Amino acid sequence: MISTRYIVASVLLSFMALTANAQVKLSETEPAPSMCQDYHKNAKFAKKDINYKYNSQSRDALFRPAQKSKLTFTAHKGYDYRMTFTAEDKILQGGALSFRIYDSRTKKELFNSEDENATEFEFICDSSINLTVEVQLPEASAENSKKVLYGCVGFLLESRASLDTGF
Repeated sequence: MISTRYIVASVLLSFMALTANAQVKLSETEPAPSMCQDYHKNAKFAKKDINYKYNSQSRDALFRPAQKSKLTFTAHKGYDYRMTFTAEDKILQGGALSFRIYDSRTKKELFNSEDENATEFEFICDSSINLTVEVQLPEASAENSKKVLYGCVGFLLESRASLDTGF
């Protein structure tokens, strides 16, 4: 007769094996959900500045070439901010990631990276504001247009208390 302990142990081992397999990348066209977790923290960004601190509104996500996506965050009065964007080369395919920043309330465009050819943006916040950032990846090349490619995009937001200036 099979003991209850043996049955419970078998069920638990089966469940743990299924859970472990769920995290494995199945193929190039079916990436694991956690593939881009903390990508924005591990990416190599151009500037290192000890005055800026990591902001928890930073994000990362899985993208396809030509995909457009929006994110929103709050910038608070009395802080300086730096936004930096990065993406894996396989989804950029020699092109450049572009982004636009809008006032979430008025929908007014405040910055367009295509005008500046920029991958980062710094600003001082005089009053608290909700901002919407629209990120756009370049189109896939002709040879890769038939493939379904995925890659990580990182949005690193850093902040620091504004410096007191003037008399």
